[in-house]
Amino acid sequence: MRKTLLASTAVVLLAVPSWAQAEEPPRAGAAGEFAEQCMQDLRLFSQRMVDEGYWFTGYRGTWGWHGWGAGVDTPPGVLPPADPAARAPAPRDPVGAQPGMMPPTPWAVAGWATSPGHEILSLQNAAMVLARHGDEAGCQFVLERTEAIYDHYAGQLRAAGVEPGEISAWRQEQIAAAQPVREVEHIFSFEHITGTEIRNLQDEHIGNVDDLVWHPETGEISFAIVGHGGFLGFGQSYAAVPWEMFMATPGFETLLMDAPAAAIEDAPEVTAEELTGRDAFTAASDRIRDYWAGYDQS
Repeated sequence: MRKTLLASTAVVLLAVPSWAQAEEPPRAGAAGEFAEQCMQDLRLFSQRMVDEGYWFTGYRGTWGWHGWGAGVDTPPGVLPPADPAARAPAPRDPVGAQPGMMPPTPWAVAGWATSPGHEILSLQNAAMVLARHGDEAGCQFVLERTEAIYDHYAGQLRAAGVEPGEISAWRQEQIAAAQPVREVEHIFSFEHITGTEIRNLQDEHIGNVDDLVWHPETGEISFAIVGHGGFLGFGQSYAAVPWEMFMATPGFETLLMDAPAAAIEDAPEVTAEELTGRDAFTAASDRIRDYWAGYDQS
């Protein structure tokens, strides 16, 4: 059955997407005046989260999952005076615990009122802004509070008896149960898909969905714009991948590709003009699809 999507905002092909608008913001100080130590510490913290394996980026909710929920983590501040998670109602999975929908996730026991992964990533990005402006002290302060937030959420999972091995095993089950995206029956919003992590069948990280491109005539999704490389958006590249190449795990926590991780690195980069201008769309589409034809197993 064809997958149905709800767009959180009206999508117009000719509108410039967010990935195309992003430019490196100006920073204070002379060239090279980055907060180098804090940037290194940010990388170490990101690697620590990967090594510990709680995979907060896989935790999604329903509408507005990236913000505060009505109740009930990328790797992705100070703990709030009254922790919102402590005020949450009885634990439940934000998507999967409802009858007839996806099965519960390992995070269901936490009953979080927000997405820990989004909180952590937002704080990491804030620290990176300060680092790029040469503010070592400010960057370190935000990083310290980010680690405190992460430790708090990880501690909640440990207290509930959730171990990283359980999350890893659950993710492998999700990979085995993945379906082609055009056959997924559940409804997901544009907001839910953007930011989703992309991995291959060997569970290797490829990138994240930064945006989607609709076909100018059919109105169907043609490509996912995949952000890859770099660190927290710094030095990141963008490649377009045909939408039909993806498979989705049952709760859409992850998109999967049957391709080696290096494939995205060699993929042709795309510009906004190539995919948002009607006249150039066909030529760009042919070039993109020619590259991915060697990997497409659909």
